[in-house]
Order: sequence, then C-alpha cells, then structure tokens
Amino acid sequence: MDQLDQIDQVDTMDEVPKMLTFQLNGENWMEFPRELQWMTYLREWHISGTKIRQLPDYLAQFTQLTILDIPKNTITELPPEIGRLVMLKELNVSYNRLCRVPPELGNCEDLQRLELTGNHLCELPFELSSLRQLVHLDIAENRFVSIPICALRMSGLLLLDLSNNRLTDLPQDMDRLEQLVTLFLHKNHLSYLPHCLTNILTLRTIVVSGDELNCIPTRLCNNPAIKFIRLYENTMKKCEEEEEEKREEEKVDRVEGGEGQQGEGVHGNLHQLTEGQSEEVKCVFVTDSIPYSTTKVSITCLL
Repeated sequence: MDQLDQIDQVDTMDEVPKMLTFQLNGENWMEFPRELQWMTYLREWHISGTKIRQLPDYLAQFTQLTILDIPKNTITELPPEIGRLVMLKELNVSYNRLCRVPPELGNCEDLQRLELTGNHLCELPFELSSLRQLVHLDIAENRFVSIPICALRMSGLLLLDLSNNRLTDLPQDMDRLEQLVTLFLHKNHLSYLPHCLTNILTLRTIVVSGDELNCIPTRLCNNPAIKFIRLYENTMKKCEEEEEEKREEEKVDRVEGGEGQQGEGVHGNLHQLTEGQSEEVKCVFVTDSIPYSTTKVSITCLL
C-alpha cells in the first residue's frame, strides 16, 4: 500500500489546501509512515486499529492540527509536545494504554472535546483546568476513585462521562459545573447522589446504576426536565407491578445491547441516546416519602 494514498484532500483554494485529512488503520501498521513528517499542513489525523505504540517525535510541527483522532491503538503515552498543538479542538485517545496525561495538554486552550475512555488512568493533571472551552469530557472505563479536581473547574462542560470507574461518592461542589446537561455515572460504587446536583439547572440526563444506589435527592426525582436511565436492577426495592417492570426492562436491554455486554457497546448506545435526544425517556419511580431525599429508589425506563 502506498502511504501517500492515505491522504485525502478535501478542498483547495489558490493551490493552498484548505483542509487536509490523514487516515491510517489496520494492524499491519506499527509505526507512522516516514513521508508524514513533511505534511505539516494537515488539519486532521484519524488513526485507529493499528499496533502503533507512540506518537512521532515530529508531532509538534503539526501546529495546524484541529483534530487528533487516535482510538483503538496501543499508544502508551502522550508526549509533552502535544501542548504545542494550540489549534487542537478534538482529541480522542480512547482504548489505548495510557497511564497518565501530560500537564502540557492544558496549553491546548481551544480544546472542546476530550475522550480518554478505556485507558489505565487514575488521575488527571490540575493543569487541565485551563481547558475552559471544553464541552465534552469522557474519562469512562478507567481507574478513577474520585472526580479529578480539574474536571470541576471546566465550567463549560455539557457532558461528563465518569462511567465504569471506582467512584464511591461525588463531591459536594459538583454544582460548579453549572452548564452540565448530561452526566454518566453507571458502573461505579455510588450509594447516593449529592443534593448539590439539584442546583445544576441545565441538567437533563443522569445515567446511574441502581444496584448500590439507595439515596436520590427528591428535587431530582420531582424535576420533570431530568431523565434518569437505570442500567441495573435495584436490589433495594422492587416495583409492585413486577410484570410491567419486566417488560420495561426488556425495552431498556434492547437499547443497551444486553445487560451482560461490556465496554464500548453500551457506552456508545447511551451516548447516541443522550446526544440525539430523539427518543422520549419516561421514568417510573417507587419511593419512600422522605422530605429531604428519596431512599430505596427503583428506577426503570421506557424508551
């Protein structure tokens, strides 16, 4: 295969490329083609499904990159030079082998979308607090035991995905994310949702696991604008109408692709559901009457 065939020129004006995209995929690739180092005018990289372990040392020369899309490879680290890609708007390093994120990434202040799903991360550097333009942060399927402090300072976030980590509680200042619309929390070890979530007036969707959750603020339950999506059966209390609940759960399973599936299948379907907002989500609650918070909640969804 000719490496140059991987280049797809989209538009030109006065013989100067308006937008150029580099695409590379396939397990036969173990390193970047040498010719790539001369193509510093590229605006997008899309590289997936390869056995490439590290980004090239000439990455810093690609100062016009706006999209760096490199999921499903074997990349073990992001070099500090990534901080020189100051025009970067989207970075996807999902399903690689990252154990850390360089603090220099905080220099990419125009970044709007950051996806780090399916790595080995347990923390993010505080320097990422400077990513004020970020609206989409996905750190699902990692090893976080608490929400990174830098994430709480990304006040413009619309979507935050913390699913499939090791969280046991949420901070009481979650309402710093005053523009948050969608919050993914499933597959953690949460037993309650903090009352501060009721202060986020933009919040519309919360995806939670029902297996350990036993306390939800009543104001969240009573807010008609908020859609709850439950993935697991709540062992604390069952709906009295068991046959109806069973039918509802079967509908949820069809959307999730099956409760037993792991990783990207459920993850992707939920993102499509919340981003598209094309389906009406109706929630059924069975609650005890408690003024401040609702305990032993059974949540099911009709999709």
